Amino acid sequence: MDILLGLDLGTTNCKALAIDQDGKPVASASFPTPSRIVPVESNAADNSRAEYEASQLWRICADLIRKVIRQLGAGRRITAVAVSSMGGGAHNAFWQQVKTDVLGLAVDTPAVTNVSALGAALLAGIGVGAFPSEIEAVSSAYQSAMRYEPHLERTRFYNALYTELFGKLATLYQSVSLSGELDVKDQPVDQEE
Repeated sequence: MDILLGLDLGTTNCKALAIDQDGKPVASASFPTPSRIVPVESNAADNSRAEYEASQLWRICADLIRKVIRQLGAGRRITAVAVSSMGGGAHNAFWQQVKTDVLGLAVDTPAVTNVSALGAALLAGIGVGAFPSEIEAVSSAYQSAMRYEPHLERTRFYNALYTELFGKLATLYQSVSLSGELDVKDQPVDQEE
């Protein structure tokens, strides 16, 4: 049986997830991501950044792949590998509930918590033709583990807070831009979150 492997090089951990062609996880491994904190010249409150050694990341990836292969055993082979480098607090129940309450919409969290590696494995499968399309790949692998429902009284609170804050910021922005102190037309737009 062909196996698809996704690697997630996260800022906290590097993870590997192997899935079969039905999108079911069959093996996984993880290891803390080694980093060093380096001071930088900056006016920001945090005058440091984390740096990662490429050679260490490659060794960790090789070790993770070896661990996954040992878990797979005989008769299975990895036919495609994809790598992602993402992160986030999507697995924190408190933040998921806040997101749900702010949006006023139900939010599902996936059963496979290493979605970055899962997504990478699915992309690998799409690349080698294991799935006819992205939709079939995701449909075969996605299962919900938890559904968060909005608390409508919190949603109303967040909407009122947003409306009040937006009004104040709009007035401030208009007064600053009319004074000529701020011209956002020529400012770069930061696309990263």
